[in-house]
Amino acid sequence: MLPGLLRNIPRVHEFSTELLKASGGTFVFKGPWFAKLDFVATSDPMNVHHILTKNFTNYPKGQEFNKIFDPLGDGIFNIDMELWKIQRRMIQSSLKQSKFQHFLQTIVRQKVDNGLIPILNHVSETGKEIDLQDVFQRFTFDNICLMVLGFDPVSLSDRFPQVSVQKAFDEMEEALLYRHVVPESCWKLQRWLQIGQEKKLTEAMKTLDRFLYQCISSKRENLKQSRTQGADTGFDLLAECLEEAGRSKRRRKWNSVLPDVLPSGHPVSQNSKVLLSLYSMGRMVDIWGEDCLEFKPERWLSDQGRILHIPSFKFAAFNAGPRTCLGKELSFTEMKMVAAAIIWNYQIRVVEGHPVLPCPSILLLMKHGLKVRISKRGSQS
Repeated sequence: MLPGLLRNIPRVHEFSTELLKASGGTFVFKGPWFAKLDFVATSDPMNVHHILTKNFTNYPKGQEFNKIFDPLGDGIFNIDMELWKIQRRMIQSSLKQSKFQHFLQTIVRQKVDNGLIPILNHVSETGKEIDLQDVFQRFTFDNICLMVLGFDPVSLSDRFPQVSVQKAFDEMEEALLYRHVVPESCWKLQRWLQIGQEKKLTEAMKTLDRFLYQCISSKRENLKQSRTQGADTGFDLLAECLEEAGRSKRRRKWNSVLPDVLPSGHPVSQNSKVLLSLYSMGRMVDIWGEDCLEFKPERWLSDQGRILHIPSFKFAAFNAGPRTCLGKELSFTEMKMVAAAIIWNYQIRVVEGHPVLPCPSILLLMKHGLKVRISKRGSQS
């Protein structure tokens, strides 16, 4: 099976879906003994529910996951157990604050009014094609920088400036997927020789580091100025925290996985890896019916027009169980405001013949973007 996997890296999402369909939703992958590529792959909702919710403590991300995603350090995406609980509580507490909710809505509205709408107006007037995926990525990048760093890179403008940090993120995501599907010895050799995907990853991390260090330096200067102007001692405490963060060492804590049997009947041995294919789950007839590949918004509505509750382990775009995405409500706020602005003001048509294919990345992006033409509602097409 390994040769087939390596041949299909450029279409790894489609390939895994084909295998899962052929195997009834779950299969066991056995790689060469030296490759450390053995895993159980599943798209079965009951298995997903078991792993992410019912038996959650038995499925930490573990050391192998941390090794692959080492560029992410000890962030919440990459950690387990007590350290994960502490970080999650802190982030959750901040996101629930009414002041933060108001702040979020304000910056999203400003970015819609001052960034998104002017660009779409310009494109609709000139009749040019535009990559809508690129527009949305720039929109999200600007908002994240504003929320987390208090800095607006203004990547969403009619000049469409080159955004080295966004490109670095994309290259990092592709490299991390590559680590999942090739033997560990292979990507480690590439990292040592600084070739292939590992060279791209190294350069991407340097770009991200430069960007973040610039932001941190700017914040420190602002803190110094605020202190000299008589600000309270909270700034002193924050400055000390920044210094300590730079000195502190990474902490790692691991728990072994006990042997288990999935609801599908597949055994999971101790320390084995489990891969959940959310891309495949959305394309399974057994889960969504014969029309699973059709765009049908009404599938989310009851006969009375009410929104149907779909279990998170069936539609796991925001994960499920204790690790449900903390940014879920933020994403909905952003999506609703953007969708409302676009649907109310514009008509969008995908350019005829434009291929829409998934990119081999840990994030589900379109390989060739989404080329569209935009016209204002009420105007001639």
